[in-house]
Amino acid sequence: MRANNTLLRLSVIRCGIVCWCGVFASLGGCGPSPPRLYEVTGDVTVDSKRLDAGYIAFDPADGKGDAYSGDVIDGAFSLAVQEGSKFVSVRAYRPSKMPGPGGAENFDQYLPGRYNMQTELRVDVKADGVNTFDFDLKSR
Repeated sequence: MRANNTLLRLSVIRCGIVCWCGVFASLGGCGPSPPRLYEVTGDVTVDSKRLDAGYIAFDPADGKGDAYSGDVIDGAFSLAVQEGSKFVSVRAYRPSKMPGPGGAENFDQYLPGRYNMQTELRVDVKADGVNTFDFDLKSR
């Protein structure tokens, strides 16, 4: 009888350990889930010509949340962005006429500030539907 009581106690202890391990394992993933991202694509032209190479960024219009950025290659971009209203900035660089320190090649950002530092570009990224945004920028 005593052996049966010992086996019963060991079974109860094992069951308790397994149950507690399950509880602790399930708590491991209880943090906030990452934000959902949606594909954003489009074309960038400058004076109706495709932008050879550049950089595009989508920043939350309300200042809350993450910013997302990517390359513009041959006038096109594609990246994943959180939904919501976004300010869009576009930058493009070309070799400068002025050399950099030690004669190194230097580059100038040549798009007007209304497309980057003081951007006038704004879009709404939606959770449902297609998020394709084309930007025809003017160099002057």
